[in-house]
Amino acid sequence: MQTILNKAKNIPPKLPGLIERYLAGDASLDAFYSVVPSLQGLMEAAKSRKLPKEERRILVEVLTEQAESSHYTSPKTRTNIQRLAHEEVYTVVTGHQLCIYGGPMFFPYKILSAIRLAMDLEKNGVKTVPVYWMASEDHDFEEANHIFIGSEKVVWNRDSGGAVGPMLLQGVEAFQAELREIFKDDPFKLATLDTLAEIYTPNRTLAEATRDLVHWMFGSLGIVVIDAADARLKAIFAPIVQRELTEGFSSDAVASNTAMLHESGYQGQITPRDINLFWMEEGVRERIVRSEKGFATADATKHWTSEELFKLSASSPESFSPNVALRPLYQECILPNLGYIGGPGELSYWLQLKGVFDAVDVFFPGLVLRDMAVLIDDKAQKRMQQLDLSASDVYGDREAILKAIVRKEGSHEYIVGDKAQVLKEQLSQIAAELALFDATLGESARAEQKRILKRMEVLQKKVLRADKRRHDVSARRLAEFLEATFPNAVPQERVHHWLMYTNEETRTAFLSGLIDSFNPLDPQLKAFQL
Repeated sequence: MQTILNKAKNIPPKLPGLIERYLAGDASLDAFYSVVPSLQGLMEAAKSRKLPKEERRILVEVLTEQAESSHYTSPKTRTNIQRLAHEEVYTVVTGHQLCIYGGPMFFPYKILSAIRLAMDLEKNGVKTVPVYWMASEDHDFEEANHIFIGSEKVVWNRDSGGAVGPMLLQGVEAFQAELREIFKDDPFKLATLDTLAEIYTPNRTLAEATRDLVHWMFGSLGIVVIDAADARLKAIFAPIVQRELTEGFSSDAVASNTAMLHESGYQGQITPRDINLFWMEEGVRERIVRSEKGFATADATKHWTSEELFKLSASSPESFSPNVALRPLYQECILPNLGYIGGPGELSYWLQLKGVFDAVDVFFPGLVLRDMAVLIDDKAQKRMQQLDLSASDVYGDREAILKAIVRKEGSHEYIVGDKAQVLKEQLSQIAAELALFDATLGESARAEQKRILKRMEVLQKKVLRADKRRHDVSARRLAEFLEATFPNAVPQERVHHWLMYTNEETRTAFLSGLIDSFNPLDPQLKAFQL
């Protein structure tokens, strides 16, 4: 069994206005970034991007240990880790919160985008390693504990608390059994589920399993996985943690950038705290706030004097976790990074953060939009042909598409529409003639014309609704097409899980087909026919 992806058709994506302007090079946004999101821009950035030798040594040491803990680590990944010891080698990185079994389709799309960008930089003489940043310190378990197979939600149930990365996979057996029931008639999917059951066992953490999953899926392409929840890496960031505790510098920096965005007509994605740090320990990730004594956790279970907490930031750096306003800065302090690859929402909040980087003189990386894709299976293709749709209709409004289909198949709107046009012309003539001898009568006639034509529009819509009822087969087919490509008016890549489209037998061909058409520096939606 093989999965063959036809050459992708490019479709202009629907993006937030801020990201559209950023990608178009709008000069009014120049103050919010440093590196032009192009191959040339990233190549220029490499000339000035530096990571101190000792930080590189620590990075390679940690990455080596983490990679060796997984027996899925490939030789190419090991080689890439060792390459990072050399000052002329850089990274491009993407990140994603930890989700059971990886998450929806944009999980592989992000990683493949990083790999493709690294490949393109390598071809142009910039030695580059693709990195996947595991967001192991996130604590939104409700977003991490489920996947969708079609419209069916499969949930991993267990008690939650603290960061998701260290959570043991307790209760995962029921989640796995439900998936086996869904795919019970597909031996290839069952073989994949066997491998996933070996990776996700109850005695392992979600972070450990996710690392193995990424190595298993993408290791042959050289992906390097980093879990930054390591005391040695956190120690590199400790001086900035201490400055945040003493000055709260990040809040003012984000607020300043956000105010500038507001002046350009855009809202910020994130709202900074007075202190943008969490306190972490087993089962706990709580915000650090100022208190009368000095500092405390937001739930008031921990209290410290300023001196006590300052000392802990040096002796126990792993206990301090940056929130969304500081996590990107932490990333750039420990990686020789040229670019961050993220979705539209991620890039929007990164554009609020340049002032944070400037405040501590840290390199602000290029911001690159990840590849976006839609996969059109055989059934959806059949519906496209039956309804004479195009790939661009995956973004379409259901009612507008159905209206166009009804008109194409034969509408009775003309019974009202044609006569309404004649009536409009006659009413306009009446109003004009009346206005010649009495301006007030002319105004009254125009008002009546507007009222009458409005009622004709209402009647025409009623006729169209009646037509739609007569075309229920087309409506059902359209609903099936959109459910496959734009489920519940949400992009497919944000809902459907990768298990729906590939398995252990087809994985290599499937990923190769995606990466061959991907190019994160060309922001188009890629539509693939399966």
